[in-house]
Amino acid sequence: IEVIFKVCIATSRKIFQRKRRLAKLKRTEPKAFGSVFSGIGGNMLVTKIAMAVPGGRWGALILSAVFVLFLGMFLETVAMIMLAAPIVSPLLVSLGFNPLWWGLIFMMLLQVAYLSPPFGFALFYLKGVTPPKISLEEIYLSSLPFIGIQIVGIILVAMFPILALWLPNLIF
Repeated sequence: IEVIFKVCIATSRKIFQRKRRLAKLKRTEPKAFGSVFSGIGGNMLVTKIAMAVPGGRWGALILSAVFVLFLGMFLETVAMIMLAAPIVSPLLVSLGFNPLWWGLIFMMLLQVAYLSPPFGFALFYLKGVTPPKISLEEIYLSSLPFIGIQIVGIILVAMFPILALWLPNLIF
C-alpha cells in the first residue's frame, strides 16, 4: 500500500506541474502575441481600419463584435480570447469605451459564438446527450431563439451601459 501511495503522489505531482506549466503558458502567450502584434505595427493598422469604418467609435464596436462572432464560427473560446482580446480590447478602450463594459460584452459575444453554427461547440455537446432520433439540424434550429435572446441582451447592454456598470459603480 505504501508503494501505491508513493506512486500516486509522484503521479499527482507530475500532473500538477504539467498543469502549472500550461497555465503559465496560457497567461504569457496572449501577452507575447499582443507585444509582437504591437511591435510590428498591428495596432496602428487595426486603428486605421476602425477609424475608416462609418459610425465612428460605435462602428468600430460593431465591427469588433462581428469579428468576435466570426471567429466563434471556427475557433473555441480560449483560442478566440487569445486571438481577439489583444487586438480588439486596446482599440476599444482607446476609443473611450469602459473596459469593464467591453469585457462584459466580449464575454456575451463569446457565449453567442459558443452556440452559433457551424461549429457551435455547445451544440455538439448537446447532440451527445440527446436521443439518437434528434438530428443535429434540429438542435441548430432550436438554438436560434437562444442566440436571438442573447443578441438582444448584448444590444441592450451596449445601448445602456448602466446595466453592466451599475453594481460595480455601487461597490467601487
